[in-house]
Amino acid sequence: MKFIMLLSLLVFVSCSNGGANISTDLCKGAISISDLSIEFKEVQSAAGGSLINAEGIVPCDIKKEQVKPTIMQTLKNVLVKYPSCQEVYVRLTPDHTFNHYVGHATYIAGKVKIHYGIPSDAEIDKKNANIGKAVPGGLFGDDKKRMIIIDHPRIYRPDSVTFEKIMRFAVEKKAVDDHVMDWKTLSKKIAKKNGMLSSDAEQLYYLLEIYYCSGCYGEETFQLKDSSM
Repeated sequence: MKFIMLLSLLVFVSCSNGGANISTDLCKGAISISDLSIEFKEVQSAAGGSLINAEGIVPCDIKKEQVKPTIMQTLKNVLVKYPSCQEVYVRLTPDHTFNHYVGHATYIAGKVKIHYGIPSDAEIDKKNANIGKAVPGGLFGDDKKRMIIIDHPRIYRPDSVTFEKIMRFAVEKKAVDDHVMDWKTLSKKIAKKNGMLSSDAEQLYYLLEIYYCSGCYGEETFQLKDSSM
């Protein structure tokens, strides 16, 4: 199956001299590089600085190992268009109305920092392996006198049909979330309102908040060296 990544970019441009190129090696594994579609909209930055905000729409089942090369490919395209810009922010998400990202990166004067918002296969397996086990409770998970049993649903990489359900659940969650209810109570309330099984609502909650967990799955920082593209 050939994936197509569509990028919708809101660009704030006021660039200084300098910039960096990105080696094609860093872009291997990106989603359908040849089909990359980039739309630029130039807006004057209120601060008058050198800033580009880029949002990429990616498949909902993108793998964690595809996040970095896709971000680097996005940076490559931005810097080809604006080679003197010194600051770029990239956000990858399955839908522009979705509040969670699968990957987020900053590029400032040659330095790149990437935050991962989805788990790898190994991280999925590790989380699921803990279901049913007793772990220390307490606010910081260090109270061995208050052991709790992990009983949350399994997480997995959603397909497009499941992602549509997650999006609908996110709308319902926003409507009823009072920031006081625990996740099970909130899930049951949404289930009752929509004629769902509580277990199905709990599953969608965990996919929304734990699988698509924005910056929960690590980060890395590195210096982008000048090299031929």
